[in-house]
Amino acid sequence: MKTFFEGKKLISVVLLAVAYLFLIIFAIGLKANNNGVGNFWVTFVIWTILFSGAITGMYVPLMKKLGKACLIGLFAYSVISASIEYPGYFAGAGYGDGLYKAIAILMGIAGILAIFALVGYVLSFAIPVVGKIIMLVADFLVLGTCLFLFIVGVLALFTNDGNGHSYWYTSFNYLSFCALLGGSLFGFVWARDPLNA
Repeated sequence: MKTFFEGKKLISVVLLAVAYLFLIIFAIGLKANNNGVGNFWVTFVIWTILFSGAITGMYVPLMKKLGKACLIGLFAYSVISASIEYPGYFAGAGYGDGLYKAIAILMGIAGILAIFALVGYVLSFAIPVVGKIIMLVADFLVLGTCLFLFIVGVLALFTNDGNGHSYWYTSFNYLSFCALLGGSLFGFVWARDPLNA
């Protein structure tokens, strides 16, 4: 069992590192294409603080509580953000070519799954009797959200402005959030396990 939970930590750390790397690549792509970097530095600082706390807490016993707090915060941020932002992509399904329509629909589905997952987590705490089952279902809904985000990230590699100018860098925005959501999910599983108290 110890090996199993150690695996959760490793998966979480690897995915969070990938999310961090992809966020930087996305910002570089934005800058290189003269689009500015938006709120990149705010996101970068917040992620740096939370990632550092989470990873330190997972591997330094005295910092375990800090790690759990950071992981739960990252996971809550990820699921809530996806629930709020992504369903609105459905509105874009009627515009652009087939690729953009597909991305809009897939993002909308990812958002709906995130909403159901969020509701599931709330219910799992509100109804303790079946809480573990509901939480497990919510975990799989989050994995489903990650899957759709990954597909969108791959498709976004082929988007352009209609004049052949590639928007490849937008792919790393989706893939970064996909890795963040997945990494924080595995970290959340580790954080809530009673054997890891």
